[in-house]
Amino acid sequence: MLERVAILATAAALAGCATTAPARSKATPAAVTVVPWSGAGPTAAALARRPLLRVKIERPGPKLASKSGADDPAVARVVEASDAATAALERARQQYRKLEFRQAVAALTRARESLARVTHAVEQIRLLRELSLQIGINHLALKDQAAAMAALQEAVALGHAGPPAGKYPPEVEAALGRARAELTAAAPGTISVTTRPAGARLLVDGKERGRTPATVQVPPGLHHLYLDLELHQPRVLQVRAASARVEQAEVYLKPSEGDALRRQLRHMYDDGAAPPAGATTGLARVFGPGRALLTVDGAGAGLTATAAWTGPQQASHRCTAKSPAALARCLEPPLFKLGGGVGQARADPKPAASSPLYKRWWFWAVVGGGAAALAGGAVGIYYGTRGDPGTDVYLEK
Repeated sequence: MLERVAILATAAALAGCATTAPARSKATPAAVTVVPWSGAGPTAAALARRPLLRVKIERPGPKLASKSGADDPAVARVVEASDAATAALERARQQYRKLEFRQAVAALTRARESLARVTHAVEQIRLLRELSLQIGINHLALKDQAAAMAALQEAVALGHAGPPAGKYPPEVEAALGRARAELTAAAPGTISVTTRPAGARLLVDGKERGRTPATVQVPPGLHHLYLDLELHQPRVLQVRAASARVEQAEVYLKPSEGDALRRQLRHMYDDGAAPPAGATTGLARVFGPGRALLTVDGAGAGLTATAAWTGPQQASHRCTAKSPAALARCLEPPLFKLGGGVGQARADPKPAASSPLYKRWWFWAVVGGGAAALAGGAVGIYYGTRGDPGTDVYLEK
């Protein structure tokens, strides 16, 4: 009888443990809007199948379209200034033939100043060089040697290689030779450029010179700097370098806004380039808060996904995996938390019964306890029913 009681007790304990396994708290899925960027379509679709997320996929194209529909005003200003400078240069050559030197100098100076405020490309630097050269030629005609040498040296510092033989009068070619010789003999100047934030692309006289902070050596004279940083307004400035001296230029770059920001993002999207790290403020202005802008780089087994959260708490999460499904499993917990999900998020939620009972510690603890109870019951039954060996038994007839 005792043996049966022990067996039934052990079986009940095992059944109770199997049915009362620790239950996970039930999570309320988070509603998340995902904006898939470069190559992120399959990963966004895999995120939509994750149990802890309710995903809405928002294509970036409509938000990147310009609201005004107008052309880029910065580009329009450059084109306008270039056209005006080209026209001024042609008129000045006609005025030179008519001996109208002062009128030519005034028109060329205005055109050079307007173009210098927006210039950054090699074509515009070439045009500036021609304007300075023509100003110097007119000053020579006016017998103003100092102003002529200053203008000609500026043309040489901007890369003027010298006219073909016989193109200009002998006095002009001689003045150009002197200007070039003086610049060659002088020690170069140094321009040190820093920006806030750092990392801006630096062009000096239309040529790439690295990223800020940067220090470059240039011939003495006026030089044209162009600073360009992703999702920021570009800056154009002029720095006059002196021989054997260091000129410091510290520039604050303002974040882009409105249509300019949309255009920059649109170019990056069309080129397959991901927005730079830390650009969540600009992304929030375009796409709105509470979005996960998703980018995926790489191919095959080396996929890397980055989810930039646009707020209100701005964050960025990065995962590396072999497939879009694995990337989605990795991104699910942080997006669940950022999206305001309630409950406990796991990287890959599984049902509680998926792990076999024999792999759990408490299973073997119960089995051991049951075995000990059986052994104790058997010993008790044995000794409880055995007769006293010191007692004789007599049977009466």
